[in-house]
Amino acid sequence: HGAIFLATDYLVMPVRCETLAIDGLVESMAHKEAFDPYRAKVGLNEVELLGIVPNMHRQGTVEHSENLLILQEHFGSVVWEPIPLGIVWAEATGQRRTVFSIAPNSKAAGIMWRIVERVEAVHVEA
Repeated sequence: HGAIFLATDYLVMPVRCETLAIDGLVESMAHKEAFDPYRAKVGLNEVELLGIVPNMHRQGTVEHSENLLILQEHFGSVVWEPIPLGIVWAEATGQRRTVFSIAPNSKAAGIMWRIVERVEAVHVEA
């Protein structure tokens, strides 16, 4: 389970705006921090959290609205644009293809391009 924290330099963490999912995110961050000393021993920097992507976000609900605020208050600008619940990935997943190849001009593809661009921006700076 912890090998991912040794094999990567950056994380983008999708999370539902639900209490149990946020608890899982906090637990994952604790695992990441536990592996930072091992990375340091082999000359690697700490794993950097690039972004938290609220996924399957139900905008009109109290639970999701409150939990999104909690994420934003705790993690600040690391919380990226929420992906609404209405975004359908099933067709691409079922065909084992990317959303870019099935519906390149869709809202889903637009959201994913913004995520790709944010990740690329870090690598351009590095």
